[in-house]
Amino acid sequence: MYPLTLLPVVADDLNTMDSRVGLRYQTSFMKNALIRALNNIYEQAERISDGENQDFKPFMAYCQIVGDMLRLQYDGDNLFFVGCGTGKVSLDEILGGAWTRNAYWKRIPDTLKIWDARLRDYLENPATYRATDLRALLEEMEGPLTKGLFGLIEVVTPEVISQNFGDEEMQIMIGEHILWLSSNSDLTVLLPFCTSHHDPSTSKFWPVITEEGLAALPGLAEQHASQWALAPFDPVKRVKN
Repeated sequence: MYPLTLLPVVADDLNTMDSRVGLRYQTSFMKNALIRALNNIYEQAERISDGENQDFKPFMAYCQIVGDMLRLQYDGDNLFFVGCGTGKVSLDEILGGAWTRNAYWKRIPDTLKIWDARLRDYLENPATYRATDLRALLEEMEGPLTKGLFGLIEVVTPEVISQNFGDEEMQIMIGEHILWLSSNSDLTVLLPFCTSHHDPSTSKFWPVITEEGLAALPGLAEQHASQWALAPFDPVKRVKN
């Protein structure tokens, strides 16, 4: 049921935390950004009720960005948790096949294909768009996303992770994972998406942005300004829209 519940996080600087403890929160911050995006689509749909609304096209573009970010997170999780660790068995195996044995996880690729196809249909023929249909689709997606993408992070306990990985080893894995996410996404989208869907009151340390990234952020945000205008937070000022 919408709004979807956010995952627990901490306000601490994750870089100063044992990486085996921080892993869960590192992942939860990104998943919370996605949860906020889905809740936002559900809420915005009430206002943008048909294809004649002036915000229809930016809204559809925003929905497509959210779909892309969901796919990026799924592919990243698949690589990080299901793929093997540094010369060891995968995190999925260590955690009892939490991903590969989860029926909801297996449904996510098809769920995202349906989302993409529906948005394309709406854009090709705006007269077919109805907010009630979009909301109904979001409700159908809730199970796979909450139980297959977001909720699985609950099984990532530091006690189990620490039995198989050292702090430094996990730190390297997390760094490689973040690099993979950056390398396999459009940075004009990824960084502004993170800043526009993170509540700074929950942590001032996430997302971690270099000085170079901060300097580039206004220009990056400008490239999809009409989409970020619909987001929960201004991507540059970091205040509520």
